[in-house]
Amino acid sequence: MKTTLKVESVTKSFDGVRVADSVSFSVESGQIAVIVGPSGSGKTTVLRCIAGFERPDSGTISMNEAVVSDTSTFVLPERRHVGYVPQEGALFPHLDVAGNVGFGLERSSDRDARIAECLDLVGMSGFERRRVDELSGGQQQRVALARALAPQPQLIVMDEPFSALDAAMRPEICADVVSALRAEGATAIIVTHDRIEALAVADRIAVMMNGSVMQYDDPVTLYRNPASDQVAAFLGDFYVEDGVARDGQVTTATGSFATGESELSGEVEVVRQTPQLRVFPSKQ
Repeated sequence: MKTTLKVESVTKSFDGVRVADSVSFSVESGQIAVIVGPSGSGKTTVLRCIAGFERPDSGTISMNEAVVSDTSTFVLPERRHVGYVPQEGALFPHLDVAGNVGFGLERSSDRDARIAECLDLVGMSGFERRRVDELSGGQQQRVALARALAPQPQLIVMDEPFSALDAAMRPEICADVVSALRAEGATAIIVTHDRIEALAVADRIAVMMNGSVMQYDDPVTLYRNPASDQVAAFLGDFYVEDGVARDGQVTTATGSFATGESELSGEVEVVRQTPQLRVFPSKQ
């Protein structure tokens, strides 16, 4: 499998405080990687270095085997072909939905078709002429993702994209966003402090603490073989099981229950952590 992103020994300090300490990991093409950890662990700093908003003090960042940052090279953000989705959509208020999604696209005969395709991916077809201030927070995040996907970037990076959303809508928006990323075949990195969210949606997870990556593995390995007591304590007591969703109900090997999410259907993953239970589309 082709490696889209490679981060090698990246270090970054602010005012003498080391925020990222020799961070290394790689993301393969089509994977969704999640950087998870407590507040102040360095997650966002690493993401900003990858996007080109910050220059590391040392280390190397490569995309599709081309170096974009090292001691002698620094490719500007606009030349990295990275789609960025911040915590709050940061949409342009003077543009309608279609204008926002098409902002990074060249004028061509295919432009309108690509805008329509991306809006369909995120479940926002029919909203092309809607003003930004007429959208809910969840709808704005969907449009922000469509805007990031539209130019078909090498990589999508998302910084706590669901943290500002109402708790009741967060699982649904998260599920829809991840489904859109997988439908597009996008390679993505999502930063979150929500360990349940990370375990449910990621192909690979980097657990960060105190500026360092404590473990980088797939969710099953993290669950079964945490690399340290710190990682085990952060992940907490949980388990994951497969299920099938239909008409607001999920059936698993341990029984059936209501989810309250009537639109969720097909194979799902159920992540249980007392007293929480959350349902996400299957990664398969």
